[in-house]
Amino acid sequence: MRHLTLLLLFPLFFVFSCGSAGNEAEKPDYAPAEKIHREAMEVEKQIEALLPAVDSALAAGRDTASLKALVVEFRDYQKMIPEIPGSSHDHGHDHGHDHAHDHDHDHADLPSVESMVAVQQEYKTKMEELLKRFQAVR
Repeated sequence: MRHLTLLLLFPLFFVFSCGSAGNEAEKPDYAPAEKIHREAMEVEKQIEALLPAVDSALAAGRDTASLKALVVEFRDYQKMIPEIPGSSHDHGHDHGHDHAHDHDHDHADLPSVESMVAVQQEYKTKMEELLKRFQAVR
């Protein structure tokens, strides 16, 4: 009976151990993109910290249309945060966008590291441009 149990459990062990190891070996290393993503999130936090000053400027009637447009542009870009496949993260904000956390996918369908780095860099650059515009509000 003991041998029968081992015979039944061994194939299951083999399937699970080989399956997960194979997926991890094929997964692209997005570390450079993750670094840029974290940097972009830091810029985003700086913008969030400036929003009370923008609210004060709006309340004072200063350049209302352009300030509102700036805030809308920022919020729109926040909704388009390019997530890195399989990356665990907590952005610490909740403003109406969802993040996919499906980590069980075919790695052949994942974007290349180079394309993910380019996308993250583009997002970071946009956040830095927005930050300069928000800083000019003071």
